[in-house]
Amino acid sequence: MISSAQTTNNKVIKICGVLAGVLLAGYSFVCPFAPEWMLMLNTPFMLVWMFMIVRGKYE
Repeated sequence: MISSAQTTNNKVIKICGVLAGVLLAGYSFVCPFAPEWMLMLNTPFMLVWMFMIVRGKYE
């Protein structure tokens, strides 16, 4: 997710993709100690990232 977000010129896709990737990877390291609701913090970034790609904004 992070590497695909780095290849675009669209700033929204780049920022949301990097944040979603970092949060998802970070949660995988702390999941034995963190509550499940912390994974939901990633949801807005994932939705915006996917919506922008589906709309054809990936340049």
